[in-house]
This record gives sequence, C-alpha cells and structure tokens, in this order.
Amino acid sequence: MLGYIVRRLFLMIPTLLGITFLVFMLLALAPGGIGAALRAAGGNVDADSKASLQLLYIEDRYGLDDHPVVQYGRWLARISPVKFGRRSMRNYAGDLETPPRSVKELPIGAEWFGDAYDVPPDLVANADARNRTVADDADAARVAAVVEAEAAAKRRRSEGLAVGRDPGAVPEYKDSNKVYLRARAEYLMSTRSLASAIANYAAADSDRAMGIERDRLVGEGVDEKVAARIAAESVRSKFNDVVGDGNLIDYPRLAKMTPETTVPEWDTVVDAYRDTVEKRAEAVSSLARVNDAFERGPYPRAGVGAGDVVSLDWPDFGKSFTLGRPVLDLIAEALPVTLLLNIAAIPIIYLVAVPFGMQAAARHNRLFDKISGSIFVIFWSIPVVWAGVLAIGFLADDQYLGLFPVSGLHSNDADDMAFLPGWNGDRFEIGYMLDTAWHMVLPVICLVYGGWAVLAKQTRAAMLDTYTMDFVRTARAKGVSDHDVKWYHVFRNSLLPVITIFVLVFPAMLAGSVVVERIFSIPGMGSLILGAIFNLDRDVILANVFMIAVLNLVALLLADVLYAAADPRVTFD
Repeated sequence: MLGYIVRRLFLMIPTLLGITFLVFMLLALAPGGIGAALRAAGGNVDADSKASLQLLYIEDRYGLDDHPVVQYGRWLARISPVKFGRRSMRNYAGDLETPPRSVKELPIGAEWFGDAYDVPPDLVANADARNRTVADDADAARVAAVVEAEAAAKRRRSEGLAVGRDPGAVPEYKDSNKVYLRARAEYLMSTRSLASAIANYAAADSDRAMGIERDRLVGEGVDEKVAARIAAESVRSKFNDVVGDGNLIDYPRLAKMTPETTVPEWDTVVDAYRDTVEKRAEAVSSLARVNDAFERGPYPRAGVGAGDVVSLDWPDFGKSFTLGRPVLDLIAEALPVTLLLNIAAIPIIYLVAVPFGMQAAARHNRLFDKISGSIFVIFWSIPVVWAGVLAIGFLADDQYLGLFPVSGLHSNDADDMAFLPGWNGDRFEIGYMLDTAWHMVLPVICLVYGGWAVLAKQTRAAMLDTYTMDFVRTARAKGVSDHDVKWYHVFRNSLLPVITIFVLVFPAMLAGSVVVERIFSIPGMGSLILGAIFNLDRDVILANVFMIAVLNLVALLLADVLYAAADPRVTFD
C-alpha cells in the first residue's frame, strides 16, 4: 500500500502540470493577455501609478512580450520548491526580495533613425553619476538609518531569528531598490509611449498616402467623394503592417523598413525614442547600484541551499496585484472557511443519504422507495442559486421568519464573545462557536440537498445489485434476519460505490461553494476565485486552481485507500 501511495503521489505531478498548463494558456491566450488593459494605458499613466506598478510586476514575473509557454515556465519555476540561480532574500516582514531583474534592451536600434537622433556620448556617465552608491556614513540621516537597521538585527538575533550578512546595508538596499523600480517603471512606460507614437505615425503615413492617391484620382476626373473612398480602400501605409493589437509593434520587421521622415508625426517618434534611450540608461545605472546593495546581504537568504546554484524554498505564488497581499496569505484565510463548510456538509450528506438509500433498497418498489426517490429527485432539480435566494428571502428576512442571519459566518460582535455559550450575569450569550454554527445553517443546507439525491440513489443502486448475489440468498436461506442481511452482508459489500461517490461529491461541493459563498457573502475560496476572475488577477486564479486540483487529487487517493480498508480483496501491491 505504501508503495502504491508513493507512486500515486508522483503521478500527481504530471496531472497538476496538465491542469495548470491548460488554465494558464486560457489566461495567456485571451485577447491581449493578462496585461491587455494595462497595455492600452500606454504612456498615459505615471511611473508611480498603480497601473505602472502592476505592469512592472507582471513584466518581472512573466515577461509581457514573451511566448505564453515561456511565461508558464517562469511561473512554474517560481512555485517549485527547487530554485536555481541567485537566491532571494526574505525581509523582516516575511516578504520575498528577489534578485534585481535585468533591464531589457532597446526595442529598436538608434541607427534606424539615421541623422534624426544620435545617442549623447555622456549619457551613460551622467546616469551613473546620478546613481552612485550612498555610503553608510554619507550624512546624519543615513547614519541614523544604519544604526536603526543594526539594532533591529540585534533584536532578531536575541530572539533566535535569522539576519543578513550585512544588516547595515538595509537602508541602502531600500533606497536603491526604490530608485531602481521607479527607473524601470519609467523605462517600461517610455517603451509603451514609443509604441503609441509609432502607431500614430503609421496612421498618419496612411493618411498621407491616401491623400496623394485621392488627389491623383481627382486629377483624372473622378468625383472627390468616390476618389476618397477608393483611396481609403486601396492605399495603406507599409508601417501599418508592423502595428498589432494593443499597439504591439513588430520591431524586427520595422528595423528593415526605411522611415518616412516627411510625416509630421516623425518628430514625435524621434522624441519618444530619445526619452526611451534616456530612461533605459537611468534604469541600467540604478540596476548596478541595487545589485551592489543586494550582494551585501542586507536580509537573510530565503530557503536552504549551497551558494547560488540550487536551493530549496517555499513555493512563491506571488502577490495579488489588486489587493497587494501575498496569494498564500489570501488562501490561508479563505481555504479554512470553505473547508469548514464542506467538513460540516459532507457528514450530513452521508448520515442522511446512506440510511435512506439503504432503506429504499431494502423496500424496493414499495411506498418508501417511491416517495424518498421522488423527494430526492426534486431536491436534485432545485438550482442552488434559487434555493439560496429563497432561503434568504423567507428564512432570514425579518419580514418573514427571520430565523437565521442573512450573510457572513459571524455576528458583528463575535470577536467579543466567549468561545462557548454561557451566562454573563443575567444575560445568556450564545458564544462564538454557536454563533458560527447558526450562521452556517443556511449555507450548509444549500450545499447538502443536492448531494443527498446523488448519494442516496448510488447507495440504493449498489445495494440492489448486492441483494441479487448468491451469498445474500444463502444467508437468507440459513434464516439470517433481514436486519443482519442488510447491515452485515449487503451494506458492507456495497461500500465501494459509496466511497466512489465521495470523489464526485467533494469536488462538486467545492464548485458549489462558489455560488453559495457568493449568495451568503462568505469570504471563502469561492469568493476569492470570483474576485480574482473579475479583476483578472492571474496569480490568485492560478494559485486557486493549483490548490483545488491538489485537494481533488488527494480525494482520489483517499478513495483508493478507503477501498482497501472496506474490502480486503482490494489490494494495490
């Protein structure tokens, strides 16, 4: 059995790869990809704006212009516990400080612009002068910051916590990293502005060519309106061929074309390119400064490993760029809520459905069998959305019964309650535990009624099949009571299908939790997933897909283990 479990655990890896790859491709191959809305902003956002920071984050984590398969490989490398290359650091807040990412090359060389633009010879030197490393004793403010950083490291050492090789480098690393991120964001924005300028330049060149063709046709006696229409349909600038959706420019193809310098927008393109070159020089210089600070080791290294070759560390699922928090923290808050609902719902499903299914099989084609079967079919036919709305409208609304809370899992004053119910003076307090259970009643009902129908019908069918077996007829011929036949002969040999249905119910309930959590405003995995989808928060979506896939695969493995426990004839050796 142990060998089988190990094999199954290894087989989970390609299964998880397949699931995450398909979902990743769906996200990456959508029109414009995950950065579509941010690309459209182009140069209209400031380097300090949220949109530019999101764009920079996605560029760092995936590479906006890379192939989706390459992007998936980068995501996979980040969530893998095995890391290669330079090790990251973990700051005192627990956040990951990754090695500074290199600055991309210019999208097109300066030679394409000919005499219109020459790179200033002192451009790099001036940028380096503005981005020199600031010494730890440069001024009173820096000295105070270094002393504070070393004091914080000393407190961590006294608490047995890890610190970096040079804690005094924390102020320089923070300052240089801030400058570097801003410089890279400005360079990224400048490349978007350049792309926008080239797109406008291509459109203007088309207008110029269409004007020439229109004038030619009018000179040949064609009506002016007809000539304008013919020119619009037949003439198109060659530069339009390099402009794609979202102002994506095919720069290698553009570099092979000869620019048309008579177009009025040509000067705008030259100015945008000049700004791009200057911004890149600034980013490269700031990168050198932050690299020096990073190599000093201001924070402890993340994970364990040998040098900068290979190391082991926790999976990096990234941050939610809409909430600004680590994805794992969001899942750690939401997953227990969803599991709480499902842990409460699954036993209720089995405790109700299995006895009803057994009794229906024992009274096959009798009144109980027909009535219970009809009721469960009705339950199965009720949509969860409708059931949730009716439950809130009639059972929770104060205008009707008002027996249960409308939303959430806790009352507003739940944090001030004692855990167990009890008397506080002359007033009875429900307590945190009962308050949670009270809030869970309606959501759990919406989760369980559909499972009753599936499991009861499956139990009934499995037991009816077992009732026809020879050993059951033999037991009855020997005078064994119906009760013992049902429990000790039929039910035990019908457990395998009942276990199998667990694998179907568990994922279905996780999916159903999305609807239920949305209806009852419960902050679980369902609400987290829906919010991520609406906000195109790729990291949250991928992490949730990964976690749910793991839970489903574990449920499959658990079902196999229960097979062997329920039936000694089942072996996986």
